Amino acid sequence: VAFVCEAFSVFGIDDPLSPALTLATYIMENAFLHPIIREQGGAYGASSTYQPLIGNFYFKKKRNC
Repeated sequence: VAFVCEAFSVFGIDDPLSPALTLATYIMENAFLHPIIREQGGAYGASSTYQPLIGNFYFKKKRNC
């Protein structure tokens, strides 16, 4: 099993764009990442995570090698 993660330093909770990124993260994971990468691509899972308290954003994917 391969686990791939890409992390980005982004703005934190005090930025006015934080609520928009929180919503975009949810939409990205449920409307794009899961259907495309999990259902069509056959990976075990894919997700996106925004941590506004520390200002980090992650893309993660697990698949069989």
